Amino acid sequence: MNGHDHGADCRNIQGTFYYTLNSMSYLWHRKTELRPYPEELYRKYAHLDHMILYQNPLYCIVDITDGKVKIMGAKSDYRHITPEEAGIPDRKWDGVSVQPEALDLSFSLSGACP
Repeated sequence: MNGHDHGADCRNIQGTFYYTLNSMSYLWHRKTELRPYPEELYRKYAHLDHMILYQNPLYCIVDITDGKVKIMGAKSDYRHITPEEAGIPDRKWDGVSVQPEALDLSFSLSGACP
């Protein structure tokens, strides 16, 4: 399990599962002209102008029983800015979903990620 990658993904590469857990609280972007918060916050938090904040924190609960994995992920929404407004089309970055969610998945340890 990998985290803090600002995207959600799961891949089986040569028999090893790689589940990427989305960042807990925000999506990183490069447009600094999107500034929905009071200017004082940008002075206090230098990187705030690169963040698309989520309404609620993301997390997942993982249950592993009898060779089966069930991942139950939290869902949220964007607080003020959407990826489209920041120039991220289709809510994908480098082919990975940047939806404000942790993926729900169920799979066998001997199978492939759905």
